[in-house]
Amino acid sequence: MLNRALVVTTLAAFLNCTFGCTMTRDVFKNDLRRHYQKIVGVELKDGSFVGFDEHGGQYVAYLKSIKGVTADGQPVEYKTREIRRVHVQYAGDERSQVVIKGVDEFLYEAERPPHEKIVGLVLPSGAVIDFDRRGGRLDPEANSISGISDRGVPIEMQLDEVLYLRVQRIDPASTCVATVGVLALGVLVVGVIVALTKESCPFVYAWDGEQYVLCAEPLGGAVCRGLQRSDWSELEPLAADHGRYKLLVRNEVEETQYLDQLKLVLVDHDPAYRVVCDTSGTMRFVAGTVGPSAAIDENRLDLLPFLSKRDNVAWQSHMATALAPQHPLSHHELIITFPKPPDARSALLVANVGSSLWGSNMIREMLQLRGDSIESWYQSINSGDGEADRMFQFIQREQIWLLDLKVREGNAWVSHGWLPGAGPLIVEDRALPLDLSGVGGDSVTIRLTPAFGFWSIDHLALSFDDFPQPSMAELSVVAAVDHRGDRIEKLIAAIDDEYYVMPNTGDWAEITFEAPPLETGLSRTCFLKSTGYYRIHLDETQPLQVERLVQIAATPGAAVGFAVEKYRTFIDSLRVNQ
Repeated sequence: MLNRALVVTTLAAFLNCTFGCTMTRDVFKNDLRRHYQKIVGVELKDGSFVGFDEHGGQYVAYLKSIKGVTADGQPVEYKTREIRRVHVQYAGDERSQVVIKGVDEFLYEAERPPHEKIVGLVLPSGAVIDFDRRGGRLDPEANSISGISDRGVPIEMQLDEVLYLRVQRIDPASTCVATVGVLALGVLVVGVIVALTKESCPFVYAWDGEQYVLCAEPLGGAVCRGLQRSDWSELEPLAADHGRYKLLVRNEVEETQYLDQLKLVLVDHDPAYRVVCDTSGTMRFVAGTVGPSAAIDENRLDLLPFLSKRDNVAWQSHMATALAPQHPLSHHELIITFPKPPDARSALLVANVGSSLWGSNMIREMLQLRGDSIESWYQSINSGDGEADRMFQFIQREQIWLLDLKVREGNAWVSHGWLPGAGPLIVEDRALPLDLSGVGGDSVTIRLTPAFGFWSIDHLALSFDDFPQPSMAELSVVAAVDHRGDRIEKLIAAIDDEYYVMPNTGDWAEITFEAPPLETGLSRTCFLKSTGYYRIHLDETQPLQVERLVQIAATPGAAVGFAVEKYRTFIDSLRVNQ
């Protein structure tokens, strides 16, 4: 059973993970710059004052420090234990009053978690329990969760019986740029254990005509310049406003983000079709998809409650089982069967598959093993000397952020392609073309072997129709202004190694595109094409962990063993701090 300290910290962990934007929120109305606090200087305990340059200082949560550049260009960093008071001001408005806060008051506000309400539970069977408007209640002593269901039935169960919680947040005093007291409109599905960090490139918010809504987190895994790529993210809530489309991109985690190009991709089409981007970046029309007729895991558990429809009720590993003294499972085995027209020779798989929260966190943990040698590893990736190929071979072997999809052809399992990890907060549908010329009969059976703890799978479906490729239009940025008021259009106009850089948590830019008129009778699907990469902020004073890296690289399944070990360490840390 999970330790009772876990119950106490489950919700509070959201802040520590820098999950300030992990849901849809009614934010960023009017003047965005008014709500972002800028650290203009710190008073040290020896009585001296250190002022920062026009960009202000940055609070680094995981190091408990404030860093920045002084007015004369000197980089400085002070632990909060060295600081007596912090001077803050509304960013973008140098006329606003400088407020002096004691370090304890500053830390309380900087680390104050938003209000969360548990609105439901998902069980290992795939069953969903929704609570009434009062939400669920955690009992630290009993290690349980209770409440009244939306049907009026009293519910109480132990936390280790729950696969994950469904949580709604109210952000009353965001440390980012949210307005005060605004309800989170979206419900985010989160793990019973929330990772201490969440790594991603920029979070993208789309203006829906009334508010900005979180809708994309592109470029996950592009952790250095040599791994730069382009991603296509569907912008479902995006709506034209006075002939313009508006987006907000923000850095909400401990990393430096580099955007080389942003473009808006429009597909105007017959409303009978959906438009889905495939794994190679090609747009596809989809209609009349067929869901699975059967789906089981290695224990013959029925997975249809998870996979039959796209409903944010996703299959994932039951992490509580990792606490058992012996945890031999390194990979699951999922067997999914679909009905097939007997004469079908090809199909398009539409998959909503992404990284789990814990799997996303492992990007940081594995990079941290390189410690003070991380820069040389980045250089080897950037130089193209084969290190990137070795890394991808390792990822494919372990199926940690790439998932091999095999199709049964006779008595053999034949690989038909790879599904990439994405998310974990916003997971895009992706299409994968399948050649079924070797598949007879009236069914298609696929096999997935996801690494334990690394994956989340919401929906899988097949389309057997063959449609022409959609025509699309790529629009360039019309206007782009960052949180300092600087114009950045030229930096994101082309793939040219000139980057808009967001080095600090809380950096953001508002991006505007033209909204061409839509022909009567057609629907429009909008995608953001993002090109760039990011660098996670690591502790580079730690030594290189050679033996552990060699063991993980040489031993199949060792990457999962490392992730399980980190999970157990996380639980142990809760026990120590209870």
